[in-house]
Amino acid sequence: MTLTVAIKHQFGQFTLDASFNNANNLGVIFGFSGAGKSVTLQMISGLRTPSVGKITLGDRILFDSDSGINIPPGERRIGYLFQDNTLFPHMTVRENI
Repeated sequence: MTLTVAIKHQFGQFTLDASFNNANNLGVIFGFSGAGKSVTLQMISGLRTPSVGKITLGDRILFDSDSGINIPPGERRIGYLFQDNTLFPHMTVRENI
């Protein structure tokens, strides 16, 4: 399934400008601290919204600023594992999942 990302977002003086196409089902995003790796993944998963651009997964449009499409995170069917501890301590493992 092909993932296509072409997004931009302004964060103060930093501009995130990410564009790639991955048809290999396996990809790696790497870079220096603060380069926008986590933010890019959060935008793909729908946890953050780019200012402009388009994100598609297969034949599904997940985000398209021109068309006003922004599928909610729960409907994207994309898993996202946070790098920080974000479990709710009052919930069981099953409930956190």
